[in-house]
Amino acid sequence: MKAFLAIKYYKNNENKTEIVKISNILEKQGISTINMAKDIEQWGEKKLKTPRELMVSTFSHIDNSDILIADVSELSSGVGIEIGYAYSKNKIIIILSKKKANISNTFKGIATKIIYYNNLDDLKKQLDSKKILN
Repeated sequence: MKAFLAIKYYKNNENKTEIVKISNILEKQGISTINMAKDIEQWGEKKLKTPRELMVSTFSHIDNSDILIADVSELSSGVGIEIGYAYSKNKIIIILSKKKANISNTFKGIATKIIYYNNLDDLKKQLDSKKILN
């Protein structure tokens, strides 16, 4: 199974470790991931020329994924756009969120499943004990 991983990205790579860890956790569940920052832009080493090119590439990767997994622990307009696009394409949408984060009712309304976690170790334990799509 292939998942597009939507998560807020910082140009200074401050959450690079978090993105990699989430990808690794999902990989161990048999879910290969694609993430724009990690896989396409390679942490800033490769730049898409324009914001439009970024969005066209993003939408193409969502189209070619089975599901969208979005961490909404932090507000991000890009993640919101990706979730909305995936919903318009009838994709399964799995929302990940730290327990203290405030998830919008819109996301709650279109999510196939929501998984709340305290930290990445907690997320790993939850996903180790059950398949993400169950």
